[in-house]
Amino acid sequence: MLQVVDSGPEQYVWSTVMHMRSVLFTAILAVSATACSDQNASNRSAESSAAGLASSASQSGQISATSTPQRSVAGMPRDLGVAAVAQRLCTGECDEAGPLQAKSPEEAEWLIRHKYPSQAELEHLRSESLDVLQQKASAGDTTAAALLGKRIALEKNFMDGQVMLRNQVLSGNFYALYAISESYRESRVPNAVDGAAYLRLAYIMGDHKATIEIAKMRLSSAELAAADTRASLLYKGFAGDQVPDPRPQG
Repeated sequence: MLQVVDSGPEQYVWSTVMHMRSVLFTAILAVSATACSDQNASNRSAESSAAGLASSASQSGQISATSTPQRSVAGMPRDLGVAAVAQRLCTGECDEAGPLQAKSPEEAEWLIRHKYPSQAELEHLRSESLDVLQQKASAGDTTAAALLGKRIALEKNFMDGQVMLRNQVLSGNFYALYAISESYRESRVPNAVDGAAYLRLAYIMGDHKATIEIAKMRLSSAELAAADTRASLLYKGFAGDQVPDPRPQG
């Protein structure tokens, strides 16, 4: 005869265990879903913050770029550089443009880079007294310094003026070579060969228009040969560590 075993308590325990496992599994799923949701939200927040920072940096860079003056010719602010170029560009017939005039913006920039004045600047400074030229030269005006050196050479002490002019050439002021040439040609005892030699030196340094000035002197072939020899001797003492920089052809 079969006996019926009462499994009521065991069935109850088993059902309870299974129910608790189901509840626990559901809770785990809920926690995982919440964590993923929080992580996604955190990621979106971080991406949004990064985008905001990038936008702010971009706007800051744009503001900085627009608020900082653009530099152009020889370190000048853009508006002054444009004006300086315009002052040196020849107008009208340019075939016989002088050494201070440019036929192109590139040539005008070359003049500015090597400290050639505009014709207007030169005429203005030529009328100034030695004291005014001294003040302007001390303030960094290279044209005033070249004119001061020439005036001192012609009006006071020739060698003192030459020292000042040589220092200008060594600092990159090629126009000072024209001033030296003039000082030799206009001195109490004019020296045409040395005058031509310094123009020849300007030519060696890159100023092809210096030959036009030499041609105007109408020297003999012997004088021209002597000037060339003299220029070759002067080169090391006046060029320093500078290298020739050809003037753009018009």
